[in-house]
Amino acid sequence: MLTLTNITGLDLCLACVGVYLLKQVFNKKKPAAYPPGPPGWPLIGNVLDVPHIKPWLTFTEWGKKYGDILHIEVLGQHIVVLNSLKIAIDMGQQEHYIL
Repeated sequence: MLTLTNITGLDLCLACVGVYLLKQVFNKKKPAAYPPGPPGWPLIGNVLDVPHIKPWLTFTEWGKKYGDILHIEVLGQHIVVLNSLKIAIDMGQQEHYIL
């Protein structure tokens, strides 16, 4: 007969992780549509691509490649970069873009 005393905390943690991973695999929800941008690494995203000194130069180069609105992800934080003053002003004047 199976008894509950054989189940440890580690077993419960592994079962929860397994259920979570299965849920993520079979989740049919479409991810959020972000603007194009450079591909990132799993978990860390584009953290290695963004320089600490003069990052706007890199954003300008990416703007030429991906367009005036681009998306990067740094450690799970989604960042939308606007490379056009006109687009920034237009978005600032429209109420539905303000959070």
